[in-house]
Amino acid sequence: MQRFYNNTKLLSFIFAVHGLLALSFLFYYGFNSTGEGKKFLLEAQSVLRGETEFILKYQLLNLSYLLYLLPFSLLSIHPGVIIIVTHFITLYAYYQFYLFLKSYHNQMVAITWLVGMLLCPLFLYWNFSLYSENLFLSLTLLFISNLFKSKTLINPILFGLLVLFCRPAGFFVILLGSFLKLMAIKKVSLKLSLVIMTLLCLFVFILIFFFVPLHFDGVAKEIMNGSVLCGITKYHVVDFPSNHYTLFSAYSFYISHYGWSDFFMLEFKKAFSFFNITRVHYSVFHNGINFLFSLLFITNLICFVLAFMKKTRGNFNTILFIQLYIILNGLLVMLFFNEWTERYTLVVFPFLFLSNAFLVNHFFSKPNPAI
Repeated sequence: MQRFYNNTKLLSFIFAVHGLLALSFLFYYGFNSTGEGKKFLLEAQSVLRGETEFILKYQLLNLSYLLYLLPFSLLSIHPGVIIIVTHFITLYAYYQFYLFLKSYHNQMVAITWLVGMLLCPLFLYWNFSLYSENLFLSLTLLFISNLFKSKTLINPILFGLLVLFCRPAGFFVILLGSFLKLMAIKKVSLKLSLVIMTLLCLFVFILIFFFVPLHFDGVAKEIMNGSVLCGITKYHVVDFPSNHYTLFSAYSFYISHYGWSDFFMLEFKKAFSFFNITRVHYSVFHNGINFLFSLLFITNLICFVLAFMKKTRGNFNTILFIQLYIILNGLLVMLFFNEWTERYTLVVFPFLFLSNAFLVNHFFSKPNPAI
């Protein structure tokens, strides 16, 4: 009973600190309902008018978020209210994932992860925006929690479908989460899982590269212009003699005009921008914060190496799958382009915090547990 009381006090304190910081960020920055967030609201209004052709062709993997926005758009609710509602959904998802970690790992791992998520300034800023990443991360955490905790398949399937049609990375969440669960219940081996997942990911990337249609102004043109960050172009392609655009046609144009060496340098810069979340247009203070959080990729690798050396299969599988999720999201950025902010990288941060929570647990628990 005393332990329960102490845990409750600790959680209350962490959420109270988060509340104070969140109010400070909200007071200073306000609600962010511009950019892509505003675009999603306009597209939700288009759906209400019966205009669905563009969305079904180009925005199918954002369908969950658009459906989420529909009732708010129908009732003409202020964007600030939508952001607040989404934030409470996010807090609920954090708490459910905390309970999952506490149940399947231990209190230190769970608390370390929760502190990272609730007090990270990057999340404190983006949680009060209308961008789709907030809902995507919440659905991702709820999907994984239910996948391991639910006694029926209804909840995991429901959350899985919502994740799949919320962001392009949703497929990777479902794939990695499902195989991690299958390995946990001894249905498949690690080697077989890696083989099947490699084949499935290869198939999906081929599908995306050759067959998925791209909107010219929003995507194809950015690739042809050599954009590392969206909107910051190296070249100035105005038009392209085609009415059907794919990644294959966009990169064929780029390579034929600028050469292979330029292409490889472009891909390197995209990959670097994914792992290094500093930006030339940010202030020195902002870049200092982002640089510190970029270091989590290094500590994450340290965690992976330690787990591999120990060869303890419990956490090793989880940590390995975190590396795969990071790599797959990095490949998505390399296939398309990065955002001028850090938010495309932000989708892997909950799992970076998890691997680093394993590292903290390893060094600060007595006796030192294997990772």
